[in-house]
Amino acid sequence: MEVKTNPSILFITSNIGVSAPVAKALDAKWVDRDPSDIIAATAHYAASRQMPQRQAELNRFVANWIDFKLQLLETTRPDLVVIDAEDDIWIERIWSEPRLITALHNYRKLAQAGHVMYFVRSDLVEHVSAN
Repeated sequence: MEVKTNPSILFITSNIGVSAPVAKALDAKWVDRDPSDIIAATAHYAASRQMPQRQAELNRFVANWIDFKLQLLETTRPDLVVIDAEDDIWIERIWSEPRLITALHNYRKLAQAGHVMYFVRSDLVEHVSAN
């Protein structure tokens, strides 16, 4: 498999400690406006601890964030998608989105290192065995 120079990349993680080093190592082009989902993940956690009116506001913010992230995945079709499953509360929320599962049908799991999964767009590889 030939490695593409300057691949486009999208991260689904609440941890910038995952996204920044990977993007730098690959000399990747970010397709997202933010290097991590820490803002939305924090709002998601905080929503459960708020009064109902504030909770609804935070839930709308999180839904809008996820919608934007999924639109990026669907429209920019990044070469790589990196999903960090360490933050189980955040990853459970985003995995619950059917659009994510549908979009990932166009990707193949390339590798997994600990809790971090690497997906490559299917049309960029002839055959990649899933781990």
